[in-house]
Amino acid sequence: MIVPITYEDSNNKWTFLKPLKKDLWLTSIAFFIFNGFAVWVLEHRINTAFRGPPSQHVGMICWFPLSIVVFAHSIVLFGSRTLPLKYEVDLIKVLVADFNIGYEEIVNTQVHAFNGKPVKNLKGLAYMVEKCDEEFLKFHLEYEQIIVLQTEKAKAATPDILTTHCIPSAMSDDLKA
Repeated sequence: MIVPITYEDSNNKWTFLKPLKKDLWLTSIAFFIFNGFAVWVLEHRINTAFRGPPSQHVGMICWFPLSIVVFAHSIVLFGSRTLPLKYEVDLIKVLVADFNIGYEEIVNTQVHAFNGKPVKNLKGLAYMVEKCDEEFLKFHLEYEQIIVLQTEKAKAATPDILTTHCIPSAMSDDLKA
């Protein structure tokens, strides 16, 4: 028997919702809201970005988990609070370029030192890298890993890496000061 193939609702703009059942969509939305609420509870006392009128709180609770999904690919370095004025600096992902081939598999690793000097926080690391006049940039990581890059090649490749990965700036304004 030969039967013509017909597609139901081929022009429906909500077709992408069909693979997942309603219960799964509701669970996903509830998880996003719970995640945003949990982050808000932890952050609103110490982080000024999580303060303001109730409408701003609701917006932050919804925005934060969705921003993780959308912008997580562009995060490179992350500082987390451990002690006052002392932060852990973690290397989340090495952005691939011709001069750093072989390091792209190093992920989620703490940076202990740069060129033999201890790393106290992200701003200190950014300053040391920016002012480095040695031949090599040496990042001493946990598990006794070391990333060694030629300083001139790394600094010359930075604009291309930023462009390739759609990153607007090498560092945020608060790290430049």
